[in-house]
Amino acid sequence: WNEEILIRTWGRPHDVYTQPRDFEILDAKGERMILVTSIWIILDAGEGKFQPLAPFEDKLFEWDSAVMTERAPKVRMMPFEKEKAHFSQVLFSDLDRNHHVNNTKYLQWLFDSPAFSNRKVTDLQTVSVNFIAQARLGETYALQTIEMPSHDLISTVFTQDGTHEYCRIQTQWH
Repeated sequence: WNEEILIRTWGRPHDVYTQPRDFEILDAKGERMILVTSIWIILDAGEGKFQPLAPFEDKLFEWDSAVMTERAPKVRMMPFEKEKAHFSQVLFSDLDRNHHVNNTKYLQWLFDSPAFSNRKVTDLQTVSVNFIAQARLGETYALQTIEMPSHDLISTVFTQDGTHEYCRIQTQWH
């Protein structure tokens, strides 16, 4: 609270379907606090299919430097276990301008879930998110979290019946 931070962000060269964007968050002393790489895609609004990115004409906003040297890991798939899931409904405040759940909401749902009620934010080391499908207003989702022997948590946001996934999230704690 009331801490001064510096956020630096830049785009990197894209491929046919994905546009990487890096973020570096520094404290008031210039020490790195957080490194983030996000990958952006364009989806067809009607069918939700990937759309190829047009050649980027203005290279002023691209930088070849990457804050992370490797791609985010694929989060392990977990089987759906209805008795271990926390059910909730997609609310209007969860939506972005395209009428699907804003990507940050999946993390909010996770951190507000019972599985995180006795954790300390200061112990969170890394977060990896793999987005798979879009949740929409009124849908019921099932959030399930499993603790691994390494004490990492693997969480999956499933459809209500567990037949499809919206996203997988792995959190590492110290």
